[in-house]
Amino acid sequence: VLIAAKIVELLPEDFLARYNLACSLARAGKSDEAIDSLSQSILLGYDDLAHMDVDPDLDSLRDLPDFQALLGEIDLTKGTTRMLDQFDKIQEACAYISKQWPHAPAAGIILGSGLGGAAEAITETLTIPYEDIPHFVKSTAHGHTGQLVCGILHGVPVIVLEGRMHAYEGYSLAQITFPVRVIKHLGARLLIVTNACGGMNPTYQAGDLMVIDD
Repeated sequence: VLIAAKIVELLPEDFLARYNLACSLARAGKSDEAIDSLSQSILLGYDDLAHMDVDPDLDSLRDLPDFQALLGEIDLTKGTTRMLDQFDKIQEACAYISKQWPHAPAAGIILGSGLGGAAEAITETLTIPYEDIPHFVKSTAHGHTGQLVCGILHGVPVIVLEGRMHAYEGYSLAQITFPVRVIKHLGARLLIVTNACGGMNPTYQAGDLMVIDD
């Protein structure tokens, strides 16, 4: 709870930080404070009703009238409108990409921090900066080039996202997941997501593969 509260202190306008604080408070049995933090998260823009309704971290709040009232505050009609609006944006982005690279990718690959060099293995490449693609936002994180690399990897047509967007950059979940939806709409049936990570285990070596349980 103390760590989550500190993150909120550092990022007071981040709805995910407040949501995570609410989860921590709920697990600690502090229902009133958890409800208050959830309410603030919703006011800041959190609207993932489907996740909130099944999140096990919020199980202790599930039967509370105040929690049910919060679920009611999320306007499903607006949520549907947003998804329809996003679909139009996805089509616009796909049209722009397809005009320059008229192929259907078999896979999409997202490269995390420091892994941009992996794109060098792709041949017959076409590179498109994120800012040139309709409705893509710019990746500002260090080590994330921020470009789409289209081409052939060992005989397989792929689209590589060289850099991703993060919530800590101030982007909404819709903006963060938008490129993945675009890749899917272009035809990709496989998504490979990478990231740079570490741990306290002294037996870990740089370059080890890790299984991450979220």
